[in-house]
Amino acid sequence: MECDRKLMGWIFFAAVFILLPLWHVFNFESPGFSPVILGGLLIFGIIFLFALKKARQEKKEGYVLRDERTVLAHFKAGYYTFITTLLLGFGLMLYNMLLVGNHGFGPMLGRHVVVLFVVFMSVLYALLTWYFNSSGENV
Repeated sequence: MECDRKLMGWIFFAAVFILLPLWHVFNFESPGFSPVILGGLLIFGIIFLFALKKARQEKKEGYVLRDERTVLAHFKAGYYTFITTLLLGFGLMLYNMLLVGNHGFGPMLGRHVVVLFVVFMSVLYALLTWYFNSSGENV
């Protein structure tokens, strides 16, 4: 029971420190706010709660949540995601140096770069984790 309280405390802590900046950034009263963003956040939260519930049930039933192969698959997916993200950053740096400076292309705004990195890293990590866990080969 102590583990559940500790986990719920961390979830509350993370939610407060993630949702407060989001509330300021999205400014729900502005005319440019999209309800799709709020719907996406709600769907993500619901999926997270269902995954948490499933993990708790499997833990109670005695299943191993992360064996050695799963840990290695997550490590390998994280390593490949990190290297690929470094290459993406290098490519964006070259875009800025060569195309924006020499050929007059429009520069990318900082917020677009941050969104690109976050979405790219999370999608790539999820896909690589799924691939390494579902492949029959040794990790």
